[in-house]
Amino acid sequence: MEYSCREADGIEEKRQARTIVLAEYARSGYISLEDARTDVPGVLPSDVAVASSSGVTLVIPAEGRIVGTVSVVLDSPDGFPMDSLYHTELEALRQSGHRLAEVVQLATDQEFVAGLPGIGGGISLLLPLFQGVLRIGKERGVDGFCITVNPKHDRFYTEIGFVPIGPERQYEALGGAPTLPKVFYWQSALEHPEGQSPLSRLLLDAV
Repeated sequence: MEYSCREADGIEEKRQARTIVLAEYARSGYISLEDARTDVPGVLPSDVAVASSSGVTLVIPAEGRIVGTVSVVLDSPDGFPMDSLYHTELEALRQSGHRLAEVVQLATDQEFVAGLPGIGGGISLLLPLFQGVLRIGKERGVDGFCITVNPKHDRFYTEIGFVPIGPERQYEALGGAPTLPKVFYWQSALEHPEGQSPLSRLLLDAV
């Protein structure tokens, strides 16, 4: 089955998306179970940006509920959440003329994923989520999507086409987890299919 990603429609869809994000962050050890349960405002460093006019929340609906979500933060004078760690690196990209956005709060419903057939069934949700991100890029004139990733997930993002822009650091606002800054120049990847991995090709073919 193929899943589609679209912008969240209303408060209830955003509430469900929020529940998935908090569960994912707690499961990964970035926040405590108590913080996930009580949902204290600002518990995630990207909360303010996602709630602002620069934030766009995307969701995947299935079986009457939201099963996947990701948010895109468009660049503004307020900057990105990751500016707190990588401002120098991001400013260099801005000064070179890149139009950036940050990808944050990527999460899937683990109960739903567990019921998907085959090994690695979660990719059937992750791909449409990133396709939704690229559609935002196409609509809003973004040529570079920035993200911070835990090194243990680095291989997946490299396969998509993300490249490093700085050193590994500790994200104190997320429990001191190690993080790597990366960027995906999706338009450049689209123009050079010879450099695309199979996963990147699947992603870009839908743009």
